[in-house]
Amino acid sequence: MGRLLSRLAVLAFGALLSATAGAVGHVYPALDGGSRSLDEFLGGGRWAVVAIWASDCTTCNLSIREMVDFQSSHGGDKADVVSISIDGQSGREQAAAFRDRHQVNFPVLLADTASVRSLMSSLGAGEFHGTPTYLIFNPQGQLAGQGSGYTSQGQLEYFILKQTQAARQIDRTAAP
Repeated sequence: MGRLLSRLAVLAFGALLSATAGAVGHVYPALDGGSRSLDEFLGGGRWAVVAIWASDCTTCNLSIREMVDFQSSHGGDKADVVSISIDGQSGREQAAAFRDRHQVNFPVLLADTASVRSLMSSLGAGEFHGTPTYLIFNPQGQLAGQGSGYTSQGQLEYFILKQTQAARQIDRTAAP
């Protein structure tokens, strides 16, 4: 009985962490209209990759295809991509042209650099150094990793595989 209560306490604490670990309060205009909370895309049993880019960023223009391919391979199943264009509201046309040129198949949110800095700070993700930046959230909606620069579909898949294997190992050792 004591082990069961301990396990429930750990699960409850984990649920509390999951509830507070997301991007609470970060609402952005969506390129397609309206506003979306970043929390809409986190948790729900799937990994989430938040790709932060700028339309005039050379590396973003080179690497966005990797995110499109990742979404095509895993979207709606194992993982989803959502992106934040730091072109902001004033750069809506440039962001739309970038989306169309690269056939982006995931939501595009609009923000400015200050908003992204605030997001990174609230997540405990350190400073925002530029684009592209990737935030990777586990299926519980917790920040599991981050990176910047060119990132391939294979790198994302490898990271998620290793994190999933590590989580399973922890679950096995925690089982009564």
